[in-house]
Amino acid sequence: MSYARALLLLLLFTATRLLAQCDVRIPAGAPTQRTPAVRTAERGGGPLYLVPTVVHVHYGGALAPLGAQYIESLIDQCNADLRATSDDLADIVPAFQPLIGDMRFELRLATRDADGNCMSGIRYHAYDPANEAPDHAAATLDTRGYLNIHIGANQSFATLPGPVSNPYDHTDVIMFGISNALYDTRTLAHEVGHWAGLYHTFGLSNNTGTCSDDFIADTPITAGSPLDCVLDRSECTPDVVENVQNFMDYSNCRLMFTQGQADHALDVLGDPTLVRNAMVTEANLLATGITDPSTCPITADIYHYAFINCTGTTVRYRAMAEHALVDSVRWTFTGGSPATSTNEHVEVFYATGGDYAVQLISYGGGGSAVVNTTVQVEIPSATTNGLTVVNSFPFTEGFEGAFALPTPNMMVVPNGDPTWQVFPDAGFASARSLYVPAGAVDVTDTNDIVLGNFDFSALSVPTVQVKVAASMYGTAGWSSFHLLFRDQCSNIFMGTQWGVWQLNEYGADHGSNYVPSADDQWVTLQASFPEWHLATGAELVLRVVRPAYPASFTPEAFYLDDVYVGELPVVTAVPERTPGTFELWPNPSAGRFTVRAQEAGVLHVYDAHGKRVWQQRIASGNNTIETALAPGVYLVRVDGSPGARRLVVE
Repeated sequence: MSYARALLLLLLFTATRLLAQCDVRIPAGAPTQRTPAVRTAERGGGPLYLVPTVVHVHYGGALAPLGAQYIESLIDQCNADLRATSDDLADIVPAFQPLIGDMRFELRLATRDADGNCMSGIRYHAYDPANEAPDHAAATLDTRGYLNIHIGANQSFATLPGPVSNPYDHTDVIMFGISNALYDTRTLAHEVGHWAGLYHTFGLSNNTGTCSDDFIADTPITAGSPLDCVLDRSECTPDVVENVQNFMDYSNCRLMFTQGQADHALDVLGDPTLVRNAMVTEANLLATGITDPSTCPITADIYHYAFINCTGTTVRYRAMAEHALVDSVRWTFTGGSPATSTNEHVEVFYATGGDYAVQLISYGGGGSAVVNTTVQVEIPSATTNGLTVVNSFPFTEGFEGAFALPTPNMMVVPNGDPTWQVFPDAGFASARSLYVPAGAVDVTDTNDIVLGNFDFSALSVPTVQVKVAASMYGTAGWSSFHLLFRDQCSNIFMGTQWGVWQLNEYGADHGSNYVPSADDQWVTLQASFPEWHLATGAELVLRVVRPAYPASFTPEAFYLDDVYVGELPVVTAVPERTPGTFELWPNPSAGRFTVRAQEAGVLHVYDAHGKRVWQQRIASGNNTIETALAPGVYLVRVDGSPGARRLVVE
């Protein structure tokens, strides 16, 4: 499996793709009910309005930019959808064929910026996802003169037009999620519809399920459609079929605007009291280079990102171009496969490590631009940490007999303090286990035991299960148990935590100087992650973290037994805690996400260092969580639910 495909599968496993959903933003004074002028212009005539447009592409890390030709195709498809000239209009159900509307406006890539400098209408903005968020505000050109479309967000949304009296608003843009840009390109027409003043067909809401009106006469009242396409849906008004194929619905078969929607949008663009009107005036079209295009030499650049693999590394390349639109590109990859390409988006395989020359020639604007670079390719080893590879499952360890650390598949990371060691006097259904001894902790104490290396490629749902025992009483503190995961054959899965359990989940009040004395004192902790099957050299870390305690207090010991690594389902020897699970979306998120829990509880969010950075009580069912989290990777847990969910905040 190529690591480019592996990354795609990873995204499918770890993120909820909102291909149709969006978030419409409403400025003060945005129009609601209007009576648009009736226009009888024939479909397919020339546009009444042109909209100067700038597309901003934000990229960094594994988030690759889209090529200029690809972006041009997005704009072309959006214009076809706006103008009702797409090839699939015949698929619209007969009841709505007579109502197909031509929006009579089109997007045009601007060729002049606010200072009069020439451009292509496509701009690239690099950022470091590990340390910063994309600066959309700084990239946005004057929203009164340009429609700004930002690509690279995790969710798509747009702002309704407000009155000209409103203050200048740099957030009056279209955010076009990267998932939509790649897999559901026609969502752009949906967002442009919002930008031109249209609500969802189910009303002024971002949630389907309630019958409502969008104030457009020829769009039936609807509760909105889920992603499926039930073309004869009639849930709100008896015998009235709803317009599931409308671009302003959430379905995945959207093909049309109605004539009423087109009239409404044209009325908004033509209204001098609303902010959109100034954008489509002759003066602005001239200033932005729409009616008098500027030309300048094309410039080019190369993006690349390596998906390393023990059997060979795949490098993702993207051609970027500014100042002039691209006619064609030509790549040369010395030592790679393929050796040449004329595609903007290319994935090249290298069988051995080394430094390789890459050349890109981009043609456009009557000229060309040449970029040469050298790419360093790394081919990792599955046994970098010195442990042997395990590809026969289940892998189990009960620490019995003559067991001693280290083993070919297990080692302790020294930390200078008493840490993981064999405990010969108690275990689960046995006489032996591992433990971290009791001891004074005046600074945070981290104890790691490394397991590996695991080739999970043959497993469907790789699972880790352990038995733990500890005492929690009075001032016993809140030590935690963590599960970390890293694929040594890949840079997709880095060494970050995938599970966190607080002491109250595995410890009971057994008093001081605790030693397990019965099997029912042991608790089973389990974590399963389907996406781990992409890893062929996985390293697991079992970590006990004990925070600093007062000098007069000695934390209790922590006990571990019966390690299991393998496939689900796992049959355990004692009744397990089987609390409800929870779901989380969207993921990645901008800090606002929804958690659906089977039971009420407390939600916890932990950063990459295991520090709790957010806590909130939630109810059973759906809960909207509004946070101010910085961009990064977090773990989300709900008390009483097994395991954790990774959350990426962009």
